[in-house]
Amino acid sequence: MKTIHVKALAAALISLIAVGTAQAQDQDANRKPGRAGQRQNGMARLMKQLDLTTEQKEKIKKIQDATKAKVQPIRDNKSLTEEQKKDQLKAISKDSMKQILEVLTPEQKAKLQELRSKQRGQRGQRAGRAGNGPATPGATP
Repeated sequence: MKTIHVKALAAALISLIAVGTAQAQDQDANRKPGRAGQRQNGMARLMKQLDLTTEQKEKIKKIQDATKAKVQPIRDNKSLTEEQKKDQLKAISKDSMKQILEVLTPEQKAKLQELRSKQRGQRGQRAGRAGNGPATPGATP
């Protein structure tokens, strides 16, 4: 009789663990991945702040899709060193930004420059508050 209770208790415990694990996996699947998710959110916010036309949004989306298609094989390439990957990804990013800038009007380019400067300043302030070094280049901690 006692073994039946122990087995039932063990089965109930295993069920609870399985349900908890499944829920945690569902939550993880819905969560955006770290920096990539932040980048996507940041780009969406930028596009909204620049007040892009539908045509501009479509062109930029195509540029982003093409960039993503170039980036993934580099990240997956096991024969490249981290430095080689970094260099290639930087070149792709630079080319992508050049293409995006060609889509923007002069006013939007100016606004983008302003937003990026503000963003860099905020990043520097956060780094300074966290004790990760000087808030501005050339400053001493």
